[in-house]
Amino acid sequence: MDLLHAVQEQGSISAAAKALGFSYRHVWGELKRWEVELAQPLVLWEKGQAARLSAFGEKLLWAERRRRRASRRRSKRCTPT
Repeated sequence: MDLLHAVQEQGSISAAAKALGFSYRHVWGELKRWEVELAQPLVLWEKGQAARLSAFGEKLLWAERRRRRASRRRSKRCTPT
């Protein structure tokens, strides 16, 4: 999910790779692999345009953020004071 977030924030695969400390080839390969496994596009690849998440990619990132928030809330309730 960090990869999708980086693409969203950076606006390019190259900048996302740099921000995460990975090679462009690695990031591109991972995104393509995920797209094949999920049978959905995650990134809109338009030549000459900033990379942006597809509607499915946005929903996936939203769902992950929501899951993390819920997990943090549960852990706070379970933490003894």
